[in-house]
Amino acid sequence: MTLHDRTTKSLLHLHKKKKPPSISAQFQTSLNKLLEALGKAEPFFIRCIRSNAEKKELCFDDELVLQQLRYTGMLETVRIRRSGYSAKYTFKDFTEQFQVLLPKDAQPCREVIATLLEKMDIDKRNYQIGRTKVFLKETERQALQETLHREVVRKILLLQSWFRMVLERRHFLQMKRAAITIQACWRSYRVWRMLERTQAAVYLQAAWRGYWQRKLYRRRRQSIIRLQSLCRGHLQRKRDRGSPQEDISSSCTSTHISEASPSDPGTLCTSPLPTQTQLCHK
Repeated sequence: MTLHDRTTKSLLHLHKKKKPPSISAQFQTSLNKLLEALGKAEPFFIRCIRSNAEKKELCFDDELVLQQLRYTGMLETVRIRRSGYSAKYTFKDFTEQFQVLLPKDAQPCREVIATLLEKMDIDKRNYQIGRTKVFLKETERQALQETLHREVVRKILLLQSWFRMVLERRHFLQMKRAAITIQACWRSYRVWRMLERTQAAVYLQAAWRGYWQRKLYRRRRQSIIRLQSLCRGHLQRKRDRGSPQEDISSSCTSTHISEASPSDPGTLCTSPLPTQTQLCHK
């Protein structure tokens, strides 16, 4: 139990007994609260300096400001801080704060910190490394902070460049896939159109050839039918013209055979047959 808790409990106990707390007890309570608040916080004292005696804006009196700095002891404080080791870090705090400047998986030890300070070409007279702490002057601390800031900015830029590279590469791959898809669709469309044109050309050629073959077939068929009709007509007319002469020839031949001698049955008539003119005269 802290002193503040004990005092508060005593004050509450006095309040229960209907006795008001004394002034010293109230002061002690407020003082304990202030000490506890100061112990938990990190106070920073700000010194206010007047720029001019007339309280005018945008007016800076060098002599008045210098006089105030001397009277308040600021110049002496700065000189003392510059001459001494104002920055004090434990090995662990130093490693955590300047982890960016240290190698990966660096341990909080004296050798690692000494290697870093030697690498940065810091004067050995301006820092000291003890058993558990590192003592630095203000200029060296500022140099370390600036180096840390530059390294952090460099790594931030590196991360940003890598991140932008990943985004741009992802965007490029998406655009590439989209372009390949569009090209494939366009090529398939062109092939499809070419096939359609080829099929249309083949269909037209087939239709045209079929038309010409049908037309040629009709012409040939009509020519053949006409030729057949002419041949049949000619044969029929020729047959019609030759039928009476064949009847007369057959009748004359039979009459001439009957007039032959019966004593010579084996002999035939060797007399010449009558000609067509003679038959016509008879």
